[in-house]
Amino acid sequence: MEEIIKITEKDGRKAVNARELHSFLGVGKDFSSCIKKQIERCDLVEFQDFEVFTQKGENLQGGRPTVEYALSLDMAKELSMVA
Repeated sequence: MEEIIKITEKDGRKAVNARELHSFLGVGKDFSSCIKKQIERCDLVEFQDFEVFTQKGENLQGGRPTVEYALSLDMAKELSMVA
């Protein structure tokens, strides 16, 4: 079966990239506002339901580094259903 969204695994925990999920779902709002609102609305718990990390490397557009979110599979499913 082909993956629709890439699933990664670290320390035995599976996760998906929230930005990739947002793009796949075609949500009209910008990613940053949308993910913050969904985290608050669904009462997600950091380090249990999601983790935040800064994308290292050169930001080609200048400005601040990109903030990424890794979602647990259960939270990715829940956010997909309400999108």
